[in-house]
Amino acid sequence: MHRPESSLCQRARGGKLSTVKVNKQLIWDYKFSEKDYSTEAFRDWYLGRVLVRGSVQDIRDAGGVESVRAHFLHLHLPLEVERLWSWYLDIPGYRSELYDRPQFFTRRFP
Repeated sequence: MHRPESSLCQRARGGKLSTVKVNKQLIWDYKFSEKDYSTEAFRDWYLGRVLVRGSVQDIRDAGGVESVRAHFLHLHLPLEVERLWSWYLDIPGYRSELYDRPQFFTRRFP
């Protein structure tokens, strides 16, 4: 399957050069310029979009699991997705208070 991708976006983060391929099928509902791809805000937003709607290849293209781990605390994710990834990445105690509440596991509808 052919996926339209932007040119590579490069930016320094923590002294390391990051390269991200942006899958335009994941951002079809927004208009971004190539210049926007190099911002920290776009990087965090795009990683969140990849974790919710992307594939394994999209995660690899976005810098892999280590990139997700490095940016995880800045991502805005649905609670279920956030819980899954915090478990997968083994982030100790991350929002654990939300999951220890008894009402979290009870039925939501009468």
